Amino acid sequence: MMSSIASRAWGAVAVSLVLAGCSANGGSLVAGDGGIFCAPRDPGSTKYFGTLLTNSGNDPITLTGVAWEDEMVDDAGFLIDLDGDALAQLVGTMTWPTDEPYGYEEDLLARAVPVEGAVIPAGVTANMLVTIEPASATDDAVITETQVSYREGLGHTATNSLTMVPATEAGCDMGIDAES
Repeated sequence: MMSSIASRAWGAVAVSLVLAGCSANGGSLVAGDGGIFCAPRDPGSTKYFGTLLTNSGNDPITLTGVAWEDEMVDDAGFLIDLDGDALAQLVGTMTWPTDEPYGYEEDLLARAVPVEGAVIPAGVTANMLVTIEPASATDDAVITETQVSYREGLGHTATNSLTMVPATEAGCDMGIDAES
């Protein structure tokens, strides 16, 4: 079902290995492609999933929205962190609040901005943070694809087929390996 706009940090190398690029319509935004992030839900906390968006062009691009495909999802939220790559604070999965912080979560969330209207400068890799509100406490909620629309001359869309799963207490099912 297509909806419209509306845990742990990995280093740049680990995220880059999981996410190879995909850009549609000849635009400059390269989105991560493929892989699965599955992380257990933590009652009272928000689970963040991260994926990379790289502006491989010579001009800034403006993000205009996100659409996604899901199963058992009530809602999803999308933020952009433009500084995470330069600060070595890229997110694969992250929980906040948590009893075991890495020390930069509050700063990261304070500097993250909504996707719609965010500008990614030329040559910059941004971290798109995704929150998922499950439709059921007993079933895994799954986002299987995100499509980021952006303005760079004509409109373009970059598609990311990363699967993101905030799992139930039973753990990651569907044959998915839990986060590492």
